[in-house]
Amino acid sequence: MDRFNLLKLHNCNVGFDIDYTISKDDGYYKNYIDNYLKRNNLNYKYIKKTKYIDKMYEWPKGEYMNFKQNEFIHLISSLPLNKNTKKFIQHLKNNNCNIYIITGRSENKRNITENWLKKHNINYEKIIFGDKYKLKACKELQIDYFFDDNSNVVDLLNRNHIKSYLVDEIERLYYE
Repeated sequence: MDRFNLLKLHNCNVGFDIDYTISKDDGYYKNYIDNYLKRNNLNYKYIKKTKYIDKMYEWPKGEYMNFKQNEFIHLISSLPLNKNTKKFIQHLKNNNCNIYIITGRSENKRNITENWLKKHNINYEKIIFGDKYKLKACKELQIDYFFDDNSNVVDLLNRNHIKSYLVDEIERLYYE
């Protein structure tokens, strides 16, 4: 589908992932972890830019789990919003589309996730948790279109006849 035809969607069911799709990194994770390390007088070697924060630094055994237990709720509650995705979601809502959030986050992140979505005025019909269930959820919700940052998820859904796009397609709508 031509990217500008995405703006013509109406009366359909559209699914979105959260992390790196509705939210945006823009260096947020690295800055957060750098501040955490500084606050705690820790000096772990930065390895590479990646969306997997456990792979960004050389965490000593057990230290990443300690970080996750003590900081993860604050980390994800402060994630920046992808304003283009929000704009696109609002556009779809105005065109009578149903919005579904299908995230890989675990169910125990429900409250913090729902609060983050509310804080950013993201309107949706339903939210589904658990990465293993994206295909199943899309089928059950009769999703017509899905947006994610993970090319493996996009490929899987496309192979199963659910029109799926990388979040980059949303970015192109508003940048070109």
